[in-house]
Amino acid sequence: YILFGVIDIIRYCHRERFDILHVHWPFPHGIFGMIGGQICGARVILNFHGAELLLVQKHPLIRPCIRFFLHHADSVIANSSFTRERIVEIERQPVEVIPFGAAVEEKRYTKSKDPVKTILFVGRLIERKGVEYLIRAMPHVLAKVNAKLIIVGEGHQRPVLEKLIVQKRLNRAVKLTGKVSDEVLREWYAGCDVFVLPSIVDARGDTEGLGIVLLEALSYKKPVVASKVGGIPDITIHGETGLLVPQKDSHALAESILRVLMDETFARRLGARGYKYVKERFSWERITYQIIHLYRDVIEYQI
Repeated sequence: YILFGVIDIIRYCHRERFDILHVHWPFPHGIFGMIGGQICGARVILNFHGAELLLVQKHPLIRPCIRFFLHHADSVIANSSFTRERIVEIERQPVEVIPFGAAVEEKRYTKSKDPVKTILFVGRLIERKGVEYLIRAMPHVLAKVNAKLIIVGEGHQRPVLEKLIVQKRLNRAVKLTGKVSDEVLREWYAGCDVFVLPSIVDARGDTEGLGIVLLEALSYKKPVVASKVGGIPDITIHGETGLLVPQKDSHALAESILRVLMDETFARRLGARGYKYVKERFSWERITYQIIHLYRDVIEYQI
């Protein structure tokens, strides 16, 4: 992969002149940017998404490589404040936070009149999503509110979660849907009363780089409850655009869910503010403007 990538970038940069090489996932792609930049004199922008920085923890020998790429880059982008902090730990330098955008458009739908409150989770069933802690929160929620938990997604932890549901006698209250169609997923978003992302820092040190599913939930003006880990606080501002809880704390998770489910006025306010916030901060129009502005700065600095 690396060898053929190097060959291709050499061929492209000899054939055509580039002013900017915008490199996503700088490990291992940073080597392509460094070589291409030397050949055609292009400015190199590194764009980090978080996962590549996990490799530094797992394989310390990668750290000098990323530090080299950072030191020789003309500009650096991170997808969240959390990712920026991890970058600065490796090489202290300016890092621009430009998140992944979303098509944030107000969704029109008819709210279900089902008296049973619906709690929704969407994501892969893996350790860092923290679904176990959401399931463990359900008995406390059910003691005060008639509710059901819908878990959309697949992953290797499904058997473990199924066993936990049986142990907690939650068979009637918790449903694992597996992977669903886009149409069914839209129905779940539209019909839920609260969206929950109980992510954690897993055993490998991995966590949410941003939490894209929160953007989708907020596009439906749904109140969100999420763990205070990774890049999630860039989207969920506690008490303003959602509620944040400590990771792995099922009691705190249950209390925040109940706060939303038992106060409809508060829930609507969180959803409306969250929608307004993500529409302003995470729209593709804004993201495109930030990237173009950065390109101009890099080119002008070169001149």
